[in-house]
Amino acid sequence: MNQVGRLYPSDLTDQQWEIIKELIPPARAGGRRRTTDVRHIINAVLYLTRTGCAWRYLPKDYPHWKTVYHYFSRWRDYGIWRKIHLHLAKQARTYLQRSQLPSTIIIDSQSVRAQYGEERGWDGFKKVRGRKREILVDTVGILWGSKVHAANQGENRRAFEAIVNAPEELAPQRLLGDNGYSRVPFTQSVLDKWGIFPDIVRGTKPTLKDEKSRPVKVVGQSNLKPQRWIVERSFAWFNNYRRLSRDYERKTANSEVFLFISQVPILLNKLNL
Repeated sequence: MNQVGRLYPSDLTDQQWEIIKELIPPARAGGRRRTTDVRHIINAVLYLTRTGCAWRYLPKDYPHWKTVYHYFSRWRDYGIWRKIHLHLAKQARTYLQRSQLPSTIIIDSQSVRAQYGEERGWDGFKKVRGRKREILVDTVGILWGSKVHAANQGENRRAFEAIVNAPEELAPQRLLGDNGYSRVPFTQSVLDKWGIFPDIVRGTKPTLKDEKSRPVKVVGQSNLKPQRWIVERSFAWFNNYRRLSRDYERKTANSEVFLFISQVPILLNKLNL
């Protein structure tokens, strides 16, 4: 390691590592002593996320790719990656002089190509065969929940799983979405978990029929549509990571966790580290 603790631009600096290392679980008791440097594991995963290389093509400077994938998948199953992200998200919001948990959440989806693996379908609207990413972000653009599913399944069919998978401590007062999120089971999930109705931003003036036929608050575009578009900036951040340029994962669980991993450098940057 050089003086700032980096071999590649995507690696953590010493200062960044000091924040993250306390969140890494210790080795299991009773087994062999851990010989792998977990800092190299995190650096390898960040390198792979940024460059988009295959697991087998990880540079020799990192541990063997099977070792890296072993830690990656085990931490995925134990929720360690999301724990790291949640910790950094709270710190970033505090640094930006905001409350640790957001009061306003924005939801939207993005269809991406996927050549193989589980849960794939044809999105006839976007003309994409692959998967759809449902994400929840705050007004800073920080990710708070996600669900990846087949692209042929609409928002109202699967987006509620992003709500279910959001942190239990998250309790926003408002949820903004477009017209695709105006029906059950999505609206019912929002009501059950957070006790609110989604604010559905429409491009046209809402009618009385809209208000009566759907369990949502239908609002015009004049004051909320620009705020809802913050989520588009978060999608643009994904484009900086070649691993996310399309969905290369066989498992949607891997696809979801890579969304959170991609925000780790962004959150560290917001902390001015």
